[in-house]
Amino acid sequence: MKTKVSFFIYTPEVYDTEKERRFPVMYWLHGTGGGLAGVPRLAAHFDRAIEAGKTPPMLIVFANGLASSMWCDSKDGSVPMETVVVKELVPHIDATFRTIASREGRLIEGFSMGGYGAARLGFKHPDVFGAVSILAGGPLDLEFKGPRATARPEERERILRTVFGGDLEYFKAQSPWVLAEQNAAALHDRTRVRMATGERDSTLELNRRFSEHLKKRNIAHTFDVLPGVGHDTLALLNALGEGNWQFYRAVFGKDRPQTGPSQTHGKQPNIVIIFADDLGYADVGCFGAKGWTTQNLDRMAAEGIKLTSFYVAAPSCTPSRAALLTGCYPQRVGMPAVIGPRWKTGINADETTLAELLKTKGYATACLGKWHLGDAPQFLPTRHGFDEYFGLPYSNDMWPHHPEAKPGKGGYPPLPLIEGDKPVKVGLTHEDQAQLTTWYAERAVKFIEKNKERPFFLYLAHSMPHVPLYVSDKFKGKSKSGLYGDVVMEIDWSVGQILDALKANGLDDRTLVLFTSDNGPWLRFGDHGGSAGPLREGKGTCWEGGKREPFIARWPGRIPAGSVCREPAMTIDLLPTIAKLAGAKLPKRKIDGLDIWPLLAGKRNAKSPHAAFFFYEMNQLQAVRSGQWKLQLPHIYRTLGGRPGGKDGTPVNYEMRKMEQQKLYDLESDIGETTNVAAQHPDIVKHLAAFAEKARADLGDSLTQRTGAGVREPGRVLPDAK
Repeated sequence: MKTKVSFFIYTPEVYDTEKERRFPVMYWLHGTGGGLAGVPRLAAHFDRAIEAGKTPPMLIVFANGLASSMWCDSKDGSVPMETVVVKELVPHIDATFRTIASREGRLIEGFSMGGYGAARLGFKHPDVFGAVSILAGGPLDLEFKGPRATARPEERERILRTVFGGDLEYFKAQSPWVLAEQNAAALHDRTRVRMATGERDSTLELNRRFSEHLKKRNIAHTFDVLPGVGHDTLALLNALGEGNWQFYRAVFGKDRPQTGPSQTHGKQPNIVIIFADDLGYADVGCFGAKGWTTQNLDRMAAEGIKLTSFYVAAPSCTPSRAALLTGCYPQRVGMPAVIGPRWKTGINADETTLAELLKTKGYATACLGKWHLGDAPQFLPTRHGFDEYFGLPYSNDMWPHHPEAKPGKGGYPPLPLIEGDKPVKVGLTHEDQAQLTTWYAERAVKFIEKNKERPFFLYLAHSMPHVPLYVSDKFKGKSKSGLYGDVVMEIDWSVGQILDALKANGLDDRTLVLFTSDNGPWLRFGDHGGSAGPLREGKGTCWEGGKREPFIARWPGRIPAGSVCREPAMTIDLLPTIAKLAGAKLPKRKIDGLDIWPLLAGKRNAKSPHAAFFFYEMNQLQAVRSGQWKLQLPHIYRTLGGRPGGKDGTPVNYEMRKMEQQKLYDLESDIGETTNVAAQHPDIVKHLAAFAEKARADLGDSLTQRTGAGVREPGRVLPDAK
């Protein structure tokens, strides 16, 4: 059987033990000793396997040119690098592959770390290889770096003639890059070219550079970073994805080993959205947090991507959540303002939530934590696509202990904890609130474990760090910044619990995990509120501090590790993006979000699909962003005016300020919205003002007394409903 398939792979750690070689699907051969020491050993291992009739279905050859260089260095330069590579490394690899090729073409994939050997094999054995990994360990230039690894020009030509049998047409430049490019181009439209690397690989940047090189040459390929695989063979195989397993099934009729992770489910990814409450832009370590650490969120960013211009659709709780779950501006779905207990409005049953959309594709769904889209039975999560619900129906400060409650003036009812659609406890205590984050994390792990054999959607909407702040004993005093820091560290711990559960159940490479918050920090609470860092203002405003949030996305093998995207995006974009990934149809009703997968996937030169974003506070259109420009429209906003916030959970009052004239800010150079450049760019002001007019016609604007033609009604409790 002749099989043509290409995977480019490098992992930084290798091993050579009987225990590891017993793995029935992947046989790991390597040259960890480098050159003369390692390559003969790998050939001998494989020869023994063939003689025993145990030819493995997959071969990874770890014959690293870099390892050879290290071996040469250990010999104090007495063995020239070029001699080892040409006379020892390549012949041994070549001999091994010739042996394999004669065994009914059973070699499936050839991986080589040496640029010379890989390039040679790719052209000498096209009937065996769809491609050989030419630069998986990094593009090793012929002018090797280091004092003992520099070839003179005349030596370079001699080496090339030796390696390529005197045919220099395959090698017209002084680098293996051109050869790699030719090999990749030969596969174009015939097979999928995939480069992959471990995130701890010291040559990761070189692989990235080579990927960029291929892009410039219009050679189709993907470049994946496989975090966490290390020298875990099964993790590596899983990281390569479902397509790899399907390939093995087709060729050998074999499935995953029984000892391995659970069988993956189709092509649909699991979706996990973690939504904090009132977390500031600078409250996560990788976004500049000070006084506490967020090691799990930072790990998410290191293994995925962070978006530095990510917005929520509203600077307050209810409308922000409505936008996330419907893919619409909250004005469109009739939910522009925060609602409270026993209100007669909530999310309309005619709106399609993300959970309902995923249910059409067979997903298990769960909502844990704060809901805040209506507490009447008809509005609860289980009526809107979620199989399970456990949490608070609204904010945790909507209870009798509210800091501004006045005796004898009524107030909030006892705070309920709901499971399904019924309260399991009415009247939560301070002690109960301290356990909320832990309870949510525990439920999340159980949901993952229960549904590991099918696609699932987990929506975890934390009640914290919205005031009042509570933390369990295990995180009291953990931070250097008091209770607020402790609370954020516990939220970070809960993220770690979810990531660990995914890994333990073999779901890492099948799961897209997203983290953000519903709006900016509640600055009036001072030390019990968060920080927007360099951004202006906070919650309740359409300045950057109110609506720009930390955003992290992680999906090993699909989202490049350690990536950063500065293009603007918004929570309304998550529904259409996830719908595309899951193969689900978009809602019949109009939505406002657009697919941002190219941004999350780190596609080169990917741009925001939106011409403009509209910043509403309730029904007031207060700002418009397009590209790098943001136009603040005349409105009244709240501010502390430079004063500090409150202490120990007691807030201070805002003052109200009126912006008389529209102001333009260049967010690329002025993230803090400090300098109005409207006078210098009248054409841009006019351009953004035109966008504002379109928004007013569609979504309305109470500042200009406009009624939007595209606004829909919220859900309403009927008079006879209980």
